Amino acid sequence: MEKYRFALIIDGDNVSPKYLRPILDELNKQGEVVIKRIYGDWTESSMNGWKATLQSTPIRTFQQFRYGENATDGSMIMDAIELVASGRHHFNAFAIASSDSDFYSLALRLREHGMFVFGFGRENTKSLFVNSCDRFIYFDKLSVTDAVPQAHVSTRRKIDEMLARAYQNCDLELYEGWISLSMMGQSLRKTFPDFDPRSHGASTLREVINQQTSLFEMRGDGRTPTNYWIRQRTQASSHRNKSTQNNFSRSPEKISGHKEGVVTLWLSIYGFIEAEGNTYHFHANDVDVNHKGFRFTKECRVTFDVLRAPDQNAEIAELKNGKACNVVPLDTSADQPELEQGVFA
Repeated sequence: MEKYRFALIIDGDNVSPKYLRPILDELNKQGEVVIKRIYGDWTESSMNGWKATLQSTPIRTFQQFRYGENATDGSMIMDAIELVASGRHHFNAFAIASSDSDFYSLALRLREHGMFVFGFGRENTKSLFVNSCDRFIYFDKLSVTDAVPQAHVSTRRKIDEMLARAYQNCDLELYEGWISLSMMGQSLRKTFPDFDPRSHGASTLREVINQQTSLFEMRGDGRTPTNYWIRQRTQASSHRNKSTQNNFSRSPEKISGHKEGVVTLWLSIYGFIEAEGNTYHFHANDVDVNHKGFRFTKECRVTFDVLRAPDQNAEIAELKNGKACNVVPLDTSADQPELEQGVFA
């Protein structure tokens, strides 16, 4: 998946501060927020909620007196165009938080400059603005807490809450809930810049995860050095149910073909198959039920069903590859038990 570097602009006159953290969490799933700006008339009492929120979440504030109904909108649009036109920008995407349809022309202009545009707004946001964005999320679809962060609250948060939130900010759909330990570390640093394993009686993130065996399962890929993968146990239960359905209850109409190919990579929990010039990815749960535990090797020939065909025009890199299921190894002479699952010391 392409990682976006966002410039976020917020219409403070039009957006409630309770949506700030969910917006940032959503953008952090897609990449990194490198520019954060909020616009409004800070002399008005209606901005007091934002003043309290920004004591704990740093964002550059821009003052715009209400010289007319759309004064704040105009200031945001001019600054956005100036950022792009300067040619010195280090971002490739824009996020616009506002329910005002006046931003449709800005969204179109930004896309003309090659920017990915992510919009946020209320359910009643006009379709003109919604359809001008590459992606749009309504506020009521965000996970919101009504609690306003307080500046004096200790940064020594509970580690289980920190890990759970950082995990949820990762892409959990690609490998059925499994994410690499390095991906978890990146998400932790983006979500909690003050995270340090030493604050939790450990020297590495892996040691921190090992202390949370009731929350996470961990496994290695058997390589040297070992790459580690983790999954939240609630996700494991959910995906096990899905995998059971995948192995026994896939309706024939969902299968779009049967092919033979060669495994090009296998990392204990997922791998890739090359067939007829296309690439298909598959998870351990996609292996035929009679061959569970087979340890695939490079160049191993397999047959498989096509659950999703490759799409070279897809915007997301993972969707360019197809999805394989019911994977059957043709040479089972090297059939070996899979690497032991569980928490590694």
